Amino acid sequence: MRCPLMLSFLVSLCTASTICEGQTQENRRTGKAEVEFVGNKVFPTRELAEKMKGCQKKYSVLNEEHHARVLEYCLSELRRYIASQGYLEVKLGSSQFGSGPGVKVVVDEGRRYRLGRIAIEGAELFTHEFIRGLLKLRRGEFADGEVIDRWLNEKLKREYARLGYIQFIAEVVPEFTAGPAEGSEGIVNLKIIIDEGQQFKVRRIEFVGNANTRDDIVRRALFIREGEVFNQELYEQSLQRLNELGLFEEVTDKDVDFTVDGEAALLSLRIKVKEKIKRGAPDGSNRLL
Repeated sequence: MRCPLMLSFLVSLCTASTICEGQTQENRRTGKAEVEFVGNKVFPTRELAEKMKGCQKKYSVLNEEHHARVLEYCLSELRRYIASQGYLEVKLGSSQFGSGPGVKVVVDEGRRYRLGRIAIEGAELFTHEFIRGLLKLRRGEFADGEVIDRWLNEKLKREYARLGYIQFIAEVVPEFTAGPAEGSEGIVNLKIIIDEGQQFKVRRIEFVGNANTRDDIVRRALFIREGEVFNQELYEQSLQRLNELGLFEEVTDKDVDFTVDGEAALLSLRIKVKEKIKRGAPDGSNRLL
């Protein structure tokens, strides 16, 4: 069984799309619903309930559709927490109870696993030793699903993006071996299948909104250049540098539109800025620079 980067092998999650009973108007607004846990043997009900409430209270819910999304997201966060303790096959199933928004969550923690062998396939840019070294989890330790996820989805992905490989994909193929006795610890071996993709260069960098700031002034602040290999790290430093100029409202990743030409392995960036207008320039204009 192959799994995507987000480690879907950790759990199977079943959530009801219908909103359930017993929710007050305040609960509906804040995304809180009565949650009843059944079947949990390892994790105390109070601990699970506190995790759910902590997640739910972060979100305001305007309608039933939003409530269902918050519920599904918070259950997903709960399963990640349980998987981070080595219970990689945890299953959570939810259904409504009563005539309102009450939710019953059936918990099956499954077996707890320790990390076994890790095999890496498809990697050419980096050595297997380098990739394995990014995972701060040693053989024989409890297999923390969240740490494994960050290893691939954050650390390794960032290393590839730093060298222009923005379409890097990693798949995880787990091999579970049960312990000798019912409920005893097991071992999970991991096969990591990597598709590095192509190395992308920057085709074009365009600015939008700098009507009073010369294009060359803004362009000189960037650490990435047209025609060069895209570097995620330098891209992030470029946004920081733009903000340090003091000419624009804060520029974030959300203000950048990317256009990818997969066939030519080229990447175009459209950076939207909002100027801080400083009136009374020496020449009587509003031009910044």
